[in-house]
Amino acid sequence: WLADDHEVEIPFDKAKAEFERRLQTMPESDKLHFNAGAASYKLGDFAKAVDHFTKALLSDNQRLREDASYNLANSLVRRGETAKGNEEKKADWKNAIQHFTEALNLDPKNKQAEENRDIVKKMLEHQIIRIPVVRDGKLLGMISRTDLLNHLIDDHLINVYGGS
Repeated sequence: WLADDHEVEIPFDKAKAEFERRLQTMPESDKLHFNAGAASYKLGDFAKAVDHFTKALLSDNQRLREDASYNLANSLVRRGETAKGNEEKKADWKNAIQHFTEALNLDPKNKQAEENRDIVKKMLEHQIIRIPVVRDGKLLGMISRTDLLNHLIDDHLINVYGGS
């Protein structure tokens, strides 16, 4: 669910359709691209989210550029996770690291961008698929890379900008 300009919550699929409808008459709107990217991401359409957040990077608004860079990086991580080929995955994750770094260049205090960048670097470097959960020397279970991404990245996506 996304909240519109009047704080009314609407489902992501309807929000995405509305943002994309508005983009037909205002194709240069960085805020609409950002919002369409957020809705696409929440719907699992990471390729479309990448397209929209990339266009939002052209904003004159530094905060919107920072948030678009951060969300673009998250979208690239998720698109890479779903990639069929290992080279596609690596390319998206390397690109994600660059966009997390760009978000940090715009706001060096962005701890979430720093944490996500470091997680993706480690996943790329060590080819992590699962992480063991150990307590008192006993294996309690395994956490998949997808579960880790769901928790660490999806929970911190920046959702919506008001206006157009």
